[in-house]
Amino acid sequence: MERISYITTEDGEELGVVYGQIALKMEEIDNGQFVIKTSENFEEGQGWCLFFGSYDDNPIRSKTEFYEFVSDCADHMDEVKLLDRQTTESNVQTPWGQAYSQISFGEGVTYFTTGISFGFRVDREVNQTIPTILRTEDGWYADMVEDHRVILGLPDHFTSSERKQAERQIKRDEPHLWQALQAHRELEQAPAPFI
Repeated sequence: MERISYITTEDGEELGVVYGQIALKMEEIDNGQFVIKTSENFEEGQGWCLFFGSYDDNPIRSKTEFYEFVSDCADHMDEVKLLDRQTTESNVQTPWGQAYSQISFGEGVTYFTTGISFGFRVDREVNQTIPTILRTEDGWYADMVEDHRVILGLPDHFTSSERKQAERQIKRDEPHLWQALQAHRELEQAPAPFI
C-alpha cells in the first residue's frame, strides 16, 4: 500500500490519500484561504468533515502547503504505529461520565472516550513528572481544554504532529501559561552554576 497517493475525482478535486485509508482535500473558505476536510471512507461515498486542527489559526494557503499537510499526516500515522497505542473497551467512571473505550498512550497515560466528552487520565506517579505549571492535581485532563498540558508535559508519549498542535493550542488559548512554560524550559536548559 502506498504511503501517499494523489488522485483527482470526477469533479476535478485533488485528494491526498494516506495509506489508502484517509483522504484529505482542500476547501476554500475565504479569500484564498483553505481548510482541510477528511474522509475515512471516501470511496464508499461517506461524507467529508473538517479535519481537527486543520490550521484554524494557521490556514492552508497553497497547494504546496496542502502537500506538506498530507505528508505530515503520513508522518503522524507512522509515529502512531511506533508508539503502539492500544484501544480497548472500558467502563471506567470519568469526570465526563462512563467511558466506553480507552486508549493506552503508554505506562500511566490513558485516553478515555465517553458519550459526552473525552480526556486523559494520568496516573499519580506519572502525573508528578508533568511540570507543576501544566499539572492538574487529580490527573484528569479534559480534551480540547487541558489535553495540550498532557502532550507538552509528557512529549515522549505523543507524535511530533500532536506536539505541534499542542504548542499552537496553548499559545492561542492560554498565552500566560505559554509564557510560563517557556520560562520553565529556559530554566531547565540553563547551565548549572559553577561552585
